[in-house]
Amino acid sequence: MKKIVSILAAVILLNVSCKKKDNGTPEDSTNTTTGSSTTTGFTPPTTNYYIVSDSTHTPDMSIPSCSSNGGSFGISKPFNKLSINPAQLRIFFDSLGSSSYRNIRNSVSEGSYRVFDIDTVPTTITNHVNVELDATEPGGQFFYKAIGKLYVSKTNNKLRFTSNGVLNMKGKKYLGPGFSGSIYSRTVKFSIEEGAQF
Repeated sequence: MKKIVSILAAVILLNVSCKKKDNGTPEDSTNTTTGSSTTTGFTPPTTNYYIVSDSTHTPDMSIPSCSSNGGSFGISKPFNKLSINPAQLRIFFDSLGSSSYRNIRNSVSEGSYRVFDIDTVPTTITNHVNVELDATEPGGQFFYKAIGKLYVSKTNNKLRFTSNGVLNMKGKKYLGPGFSGSIYSRTVKFSIEEGAQF
C-alpha cells in the first residue's frame, strides 16, 4: 500500500510540475534575484494590454507617460464595460533622499529585466515599487494600491512594465476631504511599453 501511495504522489508531482503556464502570465525562473538585472527566466510580452477587473480598456489614442529616467510611469484609459472613465495606472520608484524618482532606465540592461516587489506605502527600498490605480467610477473617485511583483524590461532602450499576472488591489473612496472607511477591491493586469499607442 505504501508503495502505491508513493508512486501516486510522484505521478501527481510530475504532472503539476509539467503543466504549461498561462500565456498571459509572465514566466519567472527560481534563479532570479529580485531587484537584479538578468536575461533569463522571464520573456516580456510582445503586445500591450491593460486589464482592470477582467475587463480590457476601451481603445483610444492616448499614450503612456514615462519620465526620462523611467522612475515614473503612468497611463490613463477608459473602461466602458466597467463605467470607469478614466482608470489611471501609476507606477513610481521613490528616490533615496531626494524628491525625484530613481533612475530605473540605467539599472536595467538592454535585453534584460528586473523584478520589483510592489509595496502599498511609499518606499525607497531599491528593489521595491508602488503601483496604484485612480478610478473615476459611477460611485465616485476611488484610489487602489496593488501588491505583488512588477517586471521592468528593456528592448531598444524602451522600458516595458509588466505585472506578474493579475495583481490584487485594495482601495478607498475619496470623500473630499478624506477617505471612506470601507475597503473596495479590484484587480489589474498589464504589460505596457513606453510610447505605445493601443
